[in-house]
Amino acid sequence: MAYIEPTQDQWMALYQAAEEYKRHELWKFMTDNQVFGVKDPHRGKTGFCTVIGNAGQMYGLVVYLGLEGLHVLCEMYRRGDDIMQDPDFMYQQDTFVMSFGGREELLPWDLKTIKKLGLKYRGLNAWPSFARHLPGYYPWRLTADEAGFMTEILQQAAIVGERYLQDPDCLPPMQSNWYLIRIKGSDGWQDQLTECLPQKPEGNRASDIPVAQRAIEDILAMNLKRQGEWEVDCFYGPVYIHESETERPYFAYMLAVMDCRNGMALSMETAAPGNYAEPFMKKVLATMRNVRTVPQKIYYQRDEIFSLFSSVAEKLGIRLSRVKQLNMVSDFRQGLDKYFSKNRGKDR
Repeated sequence: MAYIEPTQDQWMALYQAAEEYKRHELWKFMTDNQVFGVKDPHRGKTGFCTVIGNAGQMYGLVVYLGLEGLHVLCEMYRRGDDIMQDPDFMYQQDTFVMSFGGREELLPWDLKTIKKLGLKYRGLNAWPSFARHLPGYYPWRLTADEAGFMTEILQQAAIVGERYLQDPDCLPPMQSNWYLIRIKGSDGWQDQLTECLPQKPEGNRASDIPVAQRAIEDILAMNLKRQGEWEVDCFYGPVYIHESETERPYFAYMLAVMDCRNGMALSMETAAPGNYAEPFMKKVLATMRNVRTVPQKIYYQRDEIFSLFSSVAEKLGIRLSRVKQLNMVSDFRQGLDKYFSKNRGKDR
């Protein structure tokens, strides 16, 4: 999808809304577990908002988009500090992030836009920065539509914050699944208490991939040996890929197939986020053909693996076993991290 940059008027409205939001200093009396929503009047999606800055580390607003974004937010509170043990969690955000920091913390497009608008900022935590986070993608600049929605969110956040200062009970607790949502109607913006149930993103299933059934039939016809155990996992790689200036950079989504007998990597594959199902399925089935073996058991850790391979495993008589940690995959990932850390920048 082509990037549509905000107009100068849209940018100016956004930065003015950010300055007004900052003037209210909501982080002095709100924490990031006071959650409220703002519904996009044009597309219907709700942004679930959390004020950041009460801890004195980073000031601004984070907006989790839709019920799937709300799921990530709820998981953060449910798992607490344990969430940081998941190396892929940082890649799962579907958010707008607005923060105030120093000039040196600005993203390249922030500084370019500020100069273009002729705006001046001085001091610590004075410079506004905006970024769009999509699952599996590098933080990127806002589109025209996103800038417009973010402007409305900041305006409504200031109103909700002032109301919360007068009446803290106006925001239901997160665990109730009820949220105060600001909705724009014919008479302007109004409050609506709405029950919102977090929605976990759905993974792909092999039944959705036409090539899978044909490959399964081929493997069954080959009468391969049935022995051994594998670890299979998918995860985000330690580097991002930027194919062109007009495309959003993405982190490579990787598949690793490990032999439990000797710890060797039988195969690996990379794909763009959201487009991993077919290439990963092809790779696992091709690995079985190449090593002329169907494993008796596959250990997995993530829901994505079960969603993708459960029907295949059933047809091939493979037992799927979920575990808390995949030791061989973990060692493989550490090796990748060390390699890319050591070689980062050598080819530039």
